[in-house]
Amino acid sequence: MRLFGAVSRNVVLLVFLVGVLVLFSSYVERNNYLAEEFRYGLEPLPETAVVVSSAPPNGWTIESYLKPDAPHLGVSFGSKVDEVDSYHGLAGHEANTALFFKTWENHPEFKSFEFNRLARRNVMPILSWEPWDTRDGVRQDQFRLRSIVDGEHDDVIDNWAQGIARLDYPVVIRFAHEMNGHWYPWSAYANGNSPKDFVDAWVYIHSRFEQRGATNVIWCWSVNVNRLLPNRPFVDYYPGDEYVDIVGISGYSVRAGDTFDQVYGSTFSELAELTSLPVLVTELGVGGDRETRASRMASVMTGLSQEPSVLGYVWFQKAKREDWRIDFDSDSLVQYRDSSRSFAEAWLGRESRSGAAVSAGLRNLGFDE
Repeated sequence: MRLFGAVSRNVVLLVFLVGVLVLFSSYVERNNYLAEEFRYGLEPLPETAVVVSSAPPNGWTIESYLKPDAPHLGVSFGSKVDEVDSYHGLAGHEANTALFFKTWENHPEFKSFEFNRLARRNVMPILSWEPWDTRDGVRQDQFRLRSIVDGEHDDVIDNWAQGIARLDYPVVIRFAHEMNGHWYPWSAYANGNSPKDFVDAWVYIHSRFEQRGATNVIWCWSVNVNRLLPNRPFVDYYPGDEYVDIVGISGYSVRAGDTFDQVYGSTFSELAELTSLPVLVTELGVGGDRETRASRMASVMTGLSQEPSVLGYVWFQKAKREDWRIDFDSDSLVQYRDSSRSFAEAWLGRESRSGAAVSAGLRNLGFDE
């Protein structure tokens, strides 16, 4: 009985200590969150908050993002941003921009944590802003594009606009990407929508942001490559240069014989006829056939480096139906490191920079000597 009693007391003590650790971890996490909010002027700082060191980013402007001195080498881990910290060690270069996803249903209120976490590391945030409920399918009446123009989501739009307006740096918003597809509730060819509905919704949101002082937004209008989407011309759902700052593209290679031209060629040709705005490949990945994965990665990256409108790319570092990660296997990782360096070197050499200037640019991006 004494032994049983001693064991019981130890178990109770262990449970108590675990509970204390959980509470303490929550306390530290919450206080760090509040400290970041305070540092960027968004929330009052409680007396008990633990301030994390760092300063707001300096020198960021909309113009510097659209006319950069170095390419945008980005990454996306889906809805998370914490893994950006360790990406350099994996990729062989710094990520200077990062994309993350937020849905209207799950995140109706603006929170600055992800933005500030990236910004304090000098990583430009790209918000992929999605008007839908991920738990449902494509048919979502409450998120038809006309519901946006009819004012049914003004509370969400205005809350986010006001929150972003209070940031002291610019951010990229990719609203309702891949609208030329048919797999999202905002797709121009699904859920009772039309291309005109998309244009109207885009202009409506853009205008409400400006009316609420959110002029620090870089608006990214982002299509899916058109290789599998014939007879859906981009011009039908393009709001116009007045409402767009940069064009985004989602493009993935999955077929054994894929080349850059097969994946992206017709898309770049059509976009060149539509607008002269710069391009950011906002979702890039190579999956599918393992034997040709490395060679296809080299083809895609080389092709992108030769497109004068391209400012950079965001690698989709996530395993979904396909495993798009650069470290899918050792060959893929070696190829990515080689291809990303070649891309950056070619990009930096576009304006006849000297060899020394290109080398300095590579060092600034985190590449080894």
